[in-house]
Amino acid sequence: MRHDSKGRPITGWQRGGKRTSRFMAQRERERTIQVYCTDCSCFYDEKDVKVLDISEGMQGEDRLRFECPSGHNAESTRRG
Repeated sequence: MRHDSKGRPITGWQRGGKRTSRFMAQRERERTIQVYCTDCSCFYDEKDVKVLDISEGMQGEDRLRFECPSGHNAESTRRG
């Protein structure tokens, strides 16, 4: 069993909390946002499209108007 600097045992919750926060920070860095072009019928990474406008949909989702790499103008919800 591991102990802290004052000699108290470190519980699984404390160890898990540290690992979980590191894992979530790493996952946040790796996460990509995708948008869907209906003309091309495929998903694109948000970094690869030219964003024209962002608005809020009826249910609070983010709606993104963009120009895909093929040159189509499309509107999609952000996914990721």
